[in-house]
Amino acid sequence: MAHYLYQSRIEDPIWLQPDDISFLRTRLSEAEDVIQIIEKRMEELTAHIPELTRQKHAKLVEIVSLRNVLAPVRRVPLEILTEIFELSCLPKYGFRESDLVPDMFMLTSVCAAWRKAAHTTPRLWSRLCISFAKELVPGSDFAWINDWITRCRRVPLDLYIQFDLYILELEDPDNLIMERAAQLLEYILGHFGDIIRLLDISGRPSAFLPILQLPRSSLLSLEELSFEICEAKNDTVKDLVDLFPRKVDVLLGADKLRQVKSTVPHF
Repeated sequence: MAHYLYQSRIEDPIWLQPDDISFLRTRLSEAEDVIQIIEKRMEELTAHIPELTRQKHAKLVEIVSLRNVLAPVRRVPLEILTEIFELSCLPKYGFRESDLVPDMFMLTSVCAAWRKAAHTTPRLWSRLCISFAKELVPGSDFAWINDWITRCRRVPLDLYIQFDLYILELEDPDNLIMERAAQLLEYILGHFGDIIRLLDISGRPSAFLPILQLPRSSLLSLEELSFEICEAKNDTVKDLVDLFPRKVDVLLGADKLRQVKSTVPHF
């Protein structure tokens, strides 16, 4: 009979003696008892899982906290940490092509300590590089620009604005895009024009109108001015000259202005 117990498959009739039947029934009863014991133990262990899970999570939090305290960067003085931030955000190919905005937002998203260090260091926010196609889309607001410039706390601001070539190459760009460009300049110049030290901007001639139409008291801190004007078929420098036949008042009022550069590239 023993060989029947270890077969995975029984295909032939089985002939059992009374002793064999008694033996098998005893084994069956013992096996069922063991199953009941195992199930009861499993229920007892299952009841402890929530508490064990809570203890595990508590220890994981403790580990993170201890590693946080032991991290070498925690012992770096604020002055050195902010220097590292500034160096890490310096552009490789010039400020017009800079990824300063996403880089700064990434740094301030690492942890609360880094965010506090950056937000309390005005010079980190004293330079703003805006690529119209990257950072701005029609329908978005200017809240982040307001937050950025507010953090510089009246430190002189270097402002670089580039309307990307895919916009500049359009013969008849979408009116919404051009309106958005004008709104951007009007917003920045209207709220923060008096702290702009350097203004570097490239775009269609009509994009410069919000600047050229300002009164002479608008750019009191301006020291450097750079225009890169990209002409189009229906948007030329001559059109600007016709609008301002005598003078541009905003530049006459910029007493600190010492450098002006203007280029008209040809594509």
